[in-house]
Amino acid sequence: MQNSPHITLVCGTLGAGKTTLLSHLFSQKPATENWAVIVNEFGAIGIDQAILQAKGAVDIQQIPGGCICCSALGELQNQLQQLIDSNRYQRILIEPTGLSEVDSLVDMIRQLNLHNPVQLDNIICVLAADEVDASRWHTQLSWQNLANMADILVFNKTDLCSTTQLALLEQLGAQLYPPKHQLLFTQQAQLPLAALQSASRPTQAWVFSPSVQPKFGLTAQSQHFIQTQTQSLSFEPHPMLQDFQLQTSAETLSIGWRFCEQAVFDWRALQMLFESLQQPAHGTLLLRMKGVFRVGKPWMLFQWRNQQLSREIIAYRNDSRVEFLFTPVTQEDPSQQAIEIYQKLLNCLQVPA
Repeated sequence: MQNSPHITLVCGTLGAGKTTLLSHLFSQKPATENWAVIVNEFGAIGIDQAILQAKGAVDIQQIPGGCICCSALGELQNQLQQLIDSNRYQRILIEPTGLSEVDSLVDMIRQLNLHNPVQLDNIICVLAADEVDASRWHTQLSWQNLANMADILVFNKTDLCSTTQLALLEQLGAQLYPPKHQLLFTQQAQLPLAALQSASRPTQAWVFSPSVQPKFGLTAQSQHFIQTQTQSLSFEPHPMLQDFQLQTSAETLSIGWRFCEQAVFDWRALQMLFESLQQPAHGTLLLRMKGVFRVGKPWMLFQWRNQQLSREIIAYRNDSRVEFLFTPVTQEDPSQQAIEIYQKLLNCLQVPA
């Protein structure tokens, strides 16, 4: 019987506690499962491998002396391919060096020559809480990229932080977009095993299958008929659409969509769409917009705030999603506006269904 191994990326900054987190996970490994871990160390000696081998019951593979997102990427790909093809492991964990770019690793996993399907579970990012402050956070692009890629963000070594610093970390974590599935504060990088499971993901699991072009929508059930607080909306079915939400209150109207990871958008068309929404329409005025879209190989973050539209490349490799926040200026029904924006979003797709 063939396995469909789960792949877990444990990333983070140098000295944040990635190896400690792996040790805690090893202590929770089910006796019926076989695990392997690929450890990447920037130096050539391989200290982490020795530490993890002392825990036993897990096969350790080492890639020393280079970063697996660039100079050692080919070696990682070969080792990972061999582990998958061996059909021995239920879970393969990867601990890249603190200097790695996790988005490159996800791209590499997509390009594997697979004989069996594999599943990429929650991406875990560990940051040293005592090193993070507001000024450094906004200047450390590598921290932001790690946090953006993560499904679970772990601020470790909180015992070294003041109450004020912990409050700042909570604020920084809450401001991340797309939002994290879990934001954890730990002293010894203790993570429950359940956090690894794909069922914990805020969206569908990434499943990469052999010799099969991705089918739009995969296994997720697209939701095209949504009951809101005020009315039911019926959208034209589209296989890339995974979710739609419309919420109204006396002060605001919130509209959001989520598309599957295979949806590729034209960023120029998106920019034109967002610029067109700056003028009042259907009795509403745009207050805020934020969206992250796959625009080819990279993803792009769009934001409308303070009457300005901005866009930037973002380290993110999951779905595409957007949220609009309007303020009603008349009593018009918001459903027509939602339908019009939806149709315009579909027109921004590069690949038709």
